Amino acid sequence: MSTDTNEPTDPIESNDATPAPTKRSAKRRRARRLNGTGSVVQRRPGACFTLQFTDASGRRKTERTNTTDRALAEQLLAQRRNEAERIRFGILDPRGIHHADQNRTPIQEHLDAYIAQCRLRGDSKRHVDQKKKHLDDVLTFTKATQLSTLRVDDVNRYLLSVDALKRGARTRNIVRADVVAFGTWCVKSDRLPHNPWTNVVRADEVMDRRRERRAFTSDELTAFLDASKSRSPDRWLAYFVAVNTGLRRSELRGLRWADVDLDATEPTVTVRASVSKNRMQAELPLLPDVVAALRAAKPTAALPSARVFRVVPSIRRFHDDLKAAKVNNDGLDGRKLDFHALRATFATRLARAGVAPQIAKRLLRHSDVKVTMQHYTKLELADLSGAVAKLAPIVANPSDAQAQSATGTDGVLQCKLQSQRGTGRNETTPRIVEFKTSDSQNDESPARNDSMRGIASSYVERLTGIEPATFSLGS
Repeated sequence: MSTDTNEPTDPIESNDATPAPTKRSAKRRRARRLNGTGSVVQRRPGACFTLQFTDASGRRKTERTNTTDRALAEQLLAQRRNEAERIRFGILDPRGIHHADQNRTPIQEHLDAYIAQCRLRGDSKRHVDQKKKHLDDVLTFTKATQLSTLRVDDVNRYLLSVDALKRGARTRNIVRADVVAFGTWCVKSDRLPHNPWTNVVRADEVMDRRRERRAFTSDELTAFLDASKSRSPDRWLAYFVAVNTGLRRSELRGLRWADVDLDATEPTVTVRASVSKNRMQAELPLLPDVVAALRAAKPTAALPSARVFRVVPSIRRFHDDLKAAKVNNDGLDGRKLDFHALRATFATRLARAGVAPQIAKRLLRHSDVKVTMQHYTKLELADLSGAVAKLAPIVANPSDAQAQSATGTDGVLQCKLQSQRGTGRNETTPRIVEFKTSDSQNDESPARNDSMRGIASSYVERLTGIEPATFSLGS
């Protein structure tokens, strides 16, 4: 039997063209996912089980467990399904589930993400490396593997450990601040509901100060600058600018000629945010002596991008210049001089000149005035003695002191008041019954006596007036 090849055949349906998903079909697929029970998968024999389930939002999730026990893995799967159902019906807060998921993540991953963000926002490499070392030491000592296992008591135990006690109280407080900053970041990034490490005990820096910095005295500073200028004019320029501006050593190293405006009406130096410790740009005024020194040191063809200081003294060079100036750096009180002492000397000079603490805080670019007053203002006994010497002497006769305070003259105004019974509501009206001055010259000057009598009468009127007895500069 022959077949006709020319007979048309039915077209074959192709699976390549799939219909566009509709909103109703998406809802049906989501409903099917929500009704799914999930599965427990073991990729290979002996491996840990993996959970596959649908969360409350309808998304398919895969979670790796740390167990090879199927029964335990199925219990975890049932717990995930139960949490998803409770979130869908509004019984459970989804943030609590999110924080629980974040807690299951190893704490080292959170720490790596925190350090990466610190580098991304532009923190200095030295600062980030120090912070990472502190946090790694805390995790190694406490053996914490999750955020919830890093307890406050464990951090306190680390700070009181033998290795930590080799450091000063301020260094231990820096470690504490790094832990608290890590907790604050976890809260901001929604990894923790609150910062549990704010209750870590702070060490007493006053009672346990291992190294204390002091400021230069006037004689020491003059000898130090003279000795350094004869040894190296470049180092002298760095010292001279530092002690008159309060710039840090790293800020001096990053200073460019474009940052210095010597020809303006008010010469200034700009500390760029890239070299500043607080990552904030600041503009500081320059003294005429500093302007003259910088103008003399500036090359004729200096490029704006060229460094201002060809040499920023190292710590070893700084101590060599101290020895050359015969400045004693081994005080009996344990306080030392270092390069940063030039910044402390700048703050101390501001305080001795009577500059307000808020202005000194802005010149030193501190975030808190307590830092300026506690750590940088180094007043000595001579400053305290000078303040006490400004007190006025005490007058031997108390009546003389009262008269000088009342009249502003060297005479003593003595006024006796007598109560006089009024006519209404049992009022008492004081009146002057005797008036005299202790100065003998006043007896010969009736005009002055009349003037002082007027002052006393005005005082009595204030006592008897309706309004409260208040004084002003105009009375």
